[in-house]
Amino acid sequence: MAAVLPPEPVGWFFLVHEYLASTASFWKPYIDTLPAPSAAAQLGTPSYFQDEDLQWLGATNVLAAHWQRTRAWQAYWQEGLKILKHFDWPTGNYTWELFQWAATIFTSRSFTSQWLTSDAAEPSSTDPSQAFENHSHALNETVDQKTYRAYYRTSEDQLVAENVTLPLANGPFQVLFPGLDSFNHDHSAEVNWSFARDSFSVTLEEPKQQGEEVFNNYGRKANEELLMGYGFCIPRNPWDRFALAFKPPPAPVQNKLRVTHPELFGLDGWNSTAGTFYLPGPKYAAQRYHSHNFAFWSALPPTLIELVYHMAMQERGRNVSFANLEQYLRNNKACPEMFATSRNLLEQIQPMLDRLILCRNSVPAKPKNKRQANAQIYRDGQICILHTITRELRAFFRSARPSSNVLRDPSEHAQCSLLLTLPEVLEIWHRAYPVAYSAFVTGLEQTAHASDIYVLQQAGWEEDIWTLWLCWLLIVDTNSGSKTYDHNGETGSKTLVRGWTDWLRSSYLPGILDRVRYGALSAADPRTRFEALRDVDLGNNGDVAIAALSDLEDHLKDLMGIVRSAAAAAPHSPWGDAMWSEDLIAVWGLRITKYECIERSFLHDDGGANIEEGLLMYLHRMDGHHAWPEEAHNPDGVVISEAAEATQTLH
Repeated sequence: MAAVLPPEPVGWFFLVHEYLASTASFWKPYIDTLPAPSAAAQLGTPSYFQDEDLQWLGATNVLAAHWQRTRAWQAYWQEGLKILKHFDWPTGNYTWELFQWAATIFTSRSFTSQWLTSDAAEPSSTDPSQAFENHSHALNETVDQKTYRAYYRTSEDQLVAENVTLPLANGPFQVLFPGLDSFNHDHSAEVNWSFARDSFSVTLEEPKQQGEEVFNNYGRKANEELLMGYGFCIPRNPWDRFALAFKPPPAPVQNKLRVTHPELFGLDGWNSTAGTFYLPGPKYAAQRYHSHNFAFWSALPPTLIELVYHMAMQERGRNVSFANLEQYLRNNKACPEMFATSRNLLEQIQPMLDRLILCRNSVPAKPKNKRQANAQIYRDGQICILHTITRELRAFFRSARPSSNVLRDPSEHAQCSLLLTLPEVLEIWHRAYPVAYSAFVTGLEQTAHASDIYVLQQAGWEEDIWTLWLCWLLIVDTNSGSKTYDHNGETGSKTLVRGWTDWLRSSYLPGILDRVRYGALSAADPRTRFEALRDVDLGNNGDVAIAALSDLEDHLKDLMGIVRSAAAAAPHSPWGDAMWSEDLIAVWGLRITKYECIERSFLHDDGGANIEEGLLMYLHRMDGHHAWPEEAHNPDGVVISEAAEATQTLH
């Protein structure tokens, strides 16, 4: 069996065998101390959750992991039975229930085999709080086998120690230490694990009173691991975290990451395990990245930030390299990249948070049993982590909203980054270029039959006006030497508008814009307009991609219809410029609107129930500075219920 199955299921089968042996087993006294299979539900792991208990895990990572682990365990069990039957071993009593019980005993009580090396002649010790890190290093060992100390008793009841060499293909495996595996967990317990050639001991590093419970410290374990492996959770666990898994990013992003982070890839490409990043709990609230108030940036995995950064730049068609995080927090010119990265990260996290909250609201407020109480602690902790990070991201977005003084006097404004509504942008543009503004609005009126921007916004024209205004801005800037460019207006407003235009031109596909200008885009790449909008995965050649492309073509035709109506009324204005085309609208106007606009509700932690609807566009000028937010940080984003708080963290 050991030649076919990993060490873990072999150990589980052995425990089942020894349990069935009853009084004939050398290990019966130890097995009698374990929770009996008939009372396995008290183990508390999701393997023993009823259907109504599992509802408390809706939308969590643990629920998916539970089903995945169950399928893996069943496969091990069935394969092991085949092996036993091959050797004519009676398997009738080796039931799934017993195998599941044995596997849970190991996950809830075992230590790692990395300490059982035969060459541990000299005593060694470790802080169990570092055990997780030590374990992860062991998984990266390059040797293909390791020798362990194994002990058994002969028929004469003599204890014998032998060296057993096993392959390391599966890394360290689970080992039971009778007696030492009976201690409950306390993440604050000060203990020391000591290892020698033939012994393992746990030493307390703090005084204990007679009759006081003695705890072990399992290490820095998140509630997800505690619930899956041990069947309990810790309210306000300081080591809690959220696992954020990424599917394979676009090929250009992978090519960049292969150079800087080859560990993200295996022989078959993207490594989903390495591509899972852990978002820490609110314990990092007190941290600060140098003088900045973005505590969450310094706490997030740097590789995650780099991945999201490259994805944001890929969407915008920018082939740029990632600098270190400090530069992006200190360098004003990096604010657009930070906005794009923040937005992409929020777009990854917010749907997960929404699903968790939806599932939380679908179950009763109070748990009915210990399993549900632990599930509640875990689920609410996950919500708290995601809510804390989204709150920090929204603080960044809010920091880009202008004060009323800026709108009254743009000449006073020196901030490089702004999130503006459509009426705010057009008001600043009106002050800078009143003639151009009048011509633009008059052109819209030919189709919309209204010129009031607020009215058009409420009528559903907002996204189209953003798109057409961006194209107008580019056309006027490209023909800045012609009469279509309005040189009258307020100087301060002009500085803002010209700064925005310069940044947009340098940020969005300058190569493709050249092809648009010379009418070569469609012949060179007929799908570029669709690719520019990322409506669906371009690897999907099915009906979804075709339908999305068809919808885009219809939208572009509608927008060009607005342009033609406006040009007919004012042929000598920028509405009549030859640069207008469906390609220009797709790769410039629609693309920028898609990636630089956010809903106003994005700025508010409560989801914006009472917030005015509409879009905010991010606009940047490279000669300004950014006012980083100074908002108070409250890590206690979720109140744990009394029922969950009272749950005892027992095996």
